Amino acid sequence: MLRITDYYKNKILEIEQSGNTDEKIDSFKKFVSVKIPRKSVKYPIMVKPYNASLLQMTNYFKETLEEVSENNKKFYVFKDNKDIKFTNEELILFIQTLNHIIYVEFPKLKNN
Repeated sequence: MLRITDYYKNKILEIEQSGNTDEKIDSFKKFVSVKIPRKSVKYPIMVKPYNASLLQMTNYFKETLEEVSENNKKFYVFKDNKDIKFTNEELILFIQTLNHIIYVEFPKLKNN
């Protein structure tokens, strides 16, 4: 998870240094602040070489989380850290980032 954390830290730094605003910065900060268990990313990574869609990867990721409701809104929390709540959109953002990093680190996967 170190590469994803580094990726988010760099994105936060880029946004802050540019002086621009980005609605994703709060999501990036959330992901940096929480330790994402290996088991949560294991299946999304394993199914990627088999052309799993981002939606399917997100669903595998969600299976490792608990769903909670607050003010009639759905959130997801890690079972060992229920303090930080993620929206469905934030989970999709995480999987998109994971997908990007897989292809940057292992570009041969893109050709298969």
